[in-house]
Amino acid sequence: MLLSLTGCFEPQTPAFDSIELRAPGLEVAIDGKGKGTFTRSNFHNRQFDRGKFSLSNERYDLLVERLEQFRRSDETVNESEAAALLERTCRGEDVTDQGGVTIHWRGSYGGQWYLADFGCEPKRYAERNRELRAVLASLPVPKVVPLP
Repeated sequence: MLLSLTGCFEPQTPAFDSIELRAPGLEVAIDGKGKGTFTRSNFHNRQFDRGKFSLSNERYDLLVERLEQFRRSDETVNESEAAALLERTCRGEDVTDQGGVTIHWRGSYGGQWYLADFGCEPKRYAERNRELRAVLASLPVPKVVPLP
């Protein structure tokens, strides 16, 4: 008798080596041990802030957990489909210049990308946008400089 249990278990999170987050004027990279770097660009005065930080294991695990819902989203694409993210257009209400967040998980399996455009259907995606802004605010990096 052959028994299949494939539907009974939650798929395991693939191992990734780093997470990159990008928002207008901010780039953050965090390795699998919680060591991170950031670059913040200020559009208004053309200054750059660069720095390093370290997340405790607990804070890093919490970050990974918070981002997991986005990694598992139907909107997440693999490396070969990532270029198409830039060509996506909003199919609903579009409020321009609202910024957004790009998440890139890098690993030996390849990588995954997620893009949230805060100007695309801001009411429909309000909860998602709040969570992504909260994730950025939870990191020990300078605040995002609003778009001009």
